[in-house]
Amino acid sequence: MRVLRVEEVAEVLGQHVKTVRRHIQEGRLAAVKIGGEWRVREEDLGAFLDGRRDRLRAQLAADVAAFVRGDGPAPGRGPAAGEDLQACVVVDLRAGDAERATALQRVFLDAMNTDDPARGPARFQALQDTAEPYARYVLWGRPAFLARVLARVEEVAGGLG
Repeated sequence: MRVLRVEEVAEVLGQHVKTVRRHIQEGRLAAVKIGGEWRVREEDLGAFLDGRRDRLRAQLAADVAAFVRGDGPAPGRGPAAGEDLQACVVVDLRAGDAERATALQRVFLDAMNTDDPARGPARFQALQDTAEPYARYVLWGRPAFLARVLARVEEVAGGLG
């Protein structure tokens, strides 16, 4: 059984050490104090990651289902933000290829972070599962914006495949 320091857990999660300590203090991440320092068993970190992945999957499914049912616009967007036309795309990559998954996520992040007034309100979520060979990307926004992003996804995916 391997035991990790909080700094090591933060590195694995890609989070700040204070965030990891908050997960511990709020009971989301099991840990023990040894010599005044928090330690996390590798098995407990795995359980935390599994739970986080399952919650994200459920939230993604609920958000997309609500959008499809017409229960509302993309979460946090829509007519209240001056948008009356929204679309949602779900892109699945079932290749088990970490390089392709990372390249596609970069396409979505670049699109979201580019200063483009034509983009309008948009939202992006990603779920990459290292235990299973797939990645899922969900993007909400204006149809023209989504079309541009999907064209870039096709270009990048084709170049890697």
